[in-house]
Amino acid sequence: MKKKLFFLKVLNTLLVFMNFVFLFYIWKNKNSNTNDMKRIALFSSITLIVIATILISKKVSASTTSDLMLANIEALANPESGGTALNCWQTINGTGASLPTHVTYCLSCSPELARSWSGSSSCMSK
Repeated sequence: MKKKLFFLKVLNTLLVFMNFVFLFYIWKNKNSNTNDMKRIALFSSITLIVIATILISKKVSASTTSDLMLANIEALANPESGGTALNCWQTINGTGASLPTHVTYCLSCSPELARSWSGSSSCMSK
């Protein structure tokens, strides 16, 4: 992949250079034959079309997801190591007649004051 991009950059540079050489030739030889001028203008136009095609293909290939980006997405999707698995509760309620107690709430994975709780589960502490 890197060799292909390097080749395209070199090719692009050469085509731009050739185009400038022919434009300089046109400017320098204003009194040259009309057929030569037509041929040079045609070659310059084709060169510009090729350059535009290469630039567009490079832009399209650069927009695909790279291996590094996929690795970052995978790392973000996996839970981080080093956390502690805690028993937690899906539903907690702060109202009721009993005394409030600290229980781990699954949504925040942190202790919350609650009077009743249900739905046992586990979460990873930060």
